[in-house]
Amino acid sequence: MRIVRSLDVSGDEFFSDLVAMFENDWQGLTGGKLEAGDLCEGLSWRSDQAHLLVRSFEPSHLFSVEREERAECTCATYLVESGDHGCTVTYDWESDVHDRQHNRLLRGFSEAVYLGRMAESLLAAEDRIRNGGIPRHVQTTSQERLDVRLLRKAVERRQGRQ
Repeated sequence: MRIVRSLDVSGDEFFSDLVAMFENDWQGLTGGKLEAGDLCEGLSWRSDQAHLLVRSFEPSHLFSVEREERAECTCATYLVESGDHGCTVTYDWESDVHDRQHNRLLRGFSEAVYLGRMAESLLAAEDRIRNGGIPRHVQTTSQERLDVRLLRKAVERRQGRQ
């Protein structure tokens, strides 16, 4: 499956966010931290339950990762093209689970769900970058809490004066 989206962030910013997300996943799986320069094509990790492989890596342009767990193998590929007003991201996602499903209706529904998730993940990355790493819904909630605190303090001051 493939989607192409134009994002209102630079290609370098998007790619940096993508690499940071991969490094978090890597640390969660392996328990180890990637050092600068460790991320390259062919980097892999294997355990009894999972296998992770970097298929392609061209900084600020191409990133492809294969992940195999239990009975499912997935591959995500991001092609980033920078432009004057942001970047265009081509996101390919392959899964062998869809190939094994024979029912066309179920496969079509499943693909629609995954296409929605793919689009959401790109928009979430754009939000993280534009909001300094804080998702929009968290930022709004924090602002609301701050507003409530300031309102309480103003009420307490007025009550103290009377």
